[in-house]
Amino acid sequence: MKTDPIIRELWEIKDGLAAECNHDLRRLFEMLKASQSDRGVKLVNRAKRRMRER
Repeated sequence: MKTDPIIRELWEIKDGLAAECNHDLRRLFEMLKASQSDRGVKLVNRAKRRMRER
């Protein structure tokens, strides 16, 4: 099976971030949280949203 180049690039980024944190999920979370505060914006908005009706 031929891998999509975009998917391959995302996997490489994911693997690089995991390696930076020694594959420690808590450390990865803290790193991403710090990155978010450095930017001054929320990367993920966890506020609940109403679902749209069809």
